[in-house]
Amino acid sequence: MSIRSSKKIAGLLCLIGVLPVLIITSCRSQAGPSGIPLLAGASVEVTEERKLVYTVDQPINEVSAFYEAKMPEMGWIYVSTRTVLENGRTIIINKYHQGKGEVEIAFFEQEGKTFVSILVTLLP
Repeated sequence: MSIRSSKKIAGLLCLIGVLPVLIITSCRSQAGPSGIPLLAGASVEVTEERKLVYTVDQPINEVSAFYEAKMPEMGWIYVSTRTVLENGRTIIINKYHQGKGEVEIAFFEQEGKTFVSILVTLLP
């Protein structure tokens, strides 16, 4: 996948409001934003101060199940799931809450890979 294609995907996620604010700690290891796991084999596609998008080879249902299991183990409370249809893609967005933070993890499939977008919003 090209960098241009990855940036278009990140832009798409921003347009639908999936990437408002993101805290990035380390993008070269298997750690995502503080207290949020990345799947083994993650290939980071886009990292900016406020964005983290990565891809994995696992199907979307396995990726979703990974976060459904791991997030509560790390102290995150499940809030909701919503599905957005954008440009012919179905994007699944799971929201979690912990203390003064919320995290939204969005998933969609393209070109045989599952894209994962992680964002953390700090609440006032």
